[in-house]
Formats: sequence, structure tokens, C-alpha cells
Amino acid sequence: MIRKIERYLFILRSDSGFAKSGIYKISEKNNILYTTRLKANAILYDLVKLLVKKLIQKNYDYFYEKQVVYKRFNYKTVN
Repeated sequence: MIRKIERYLFILRSDSGFAKSGIYKISEKNNILYTTRLKANAILYDLVKLLVKKLIQKNYDYFYEKQVVYKRFNYKTVN
């Protein structure tokens, strides 16, 4: 059974409410990739400011349609 599971790529997607260090430690120990959707705040807006500007320039015709974009960066919450 374990050999069959090793052939799959597991990705854990969570929201910021579930962003607990224990979940990440278990994921890393078991080679599970993870992504967390964070609530918007001023620090995050500042981190993605340049990305948003590029997206608007590149996709202006679709500006008012919902878009989901992923960007990798290091971020540590205050609490």
C-alpha cells in the first residue's frame, strides 16, 4: 500500500485559520507540499504590489474578471 502512495504528489491547501506550525511540520516530514491562502493585509499588499502592477499591464482586458495567482515568498505573521 505505501509503495502505491509514493507514486502520487500530495499538496495540502489550507486557509490562514489552519496555518499552524504542526501541520507544516507533519507535511514536511511526509514530503507533502503545502500552500496557505492568507487573509489580505497591508504587509501582503506591499509584497505583491509589483506583481499586481505587472498583471494589470499584461492582462488589462481581463482586469475585472476574478483571477487567482500564486506567488512564492517568505512571510511570518506577527502573532
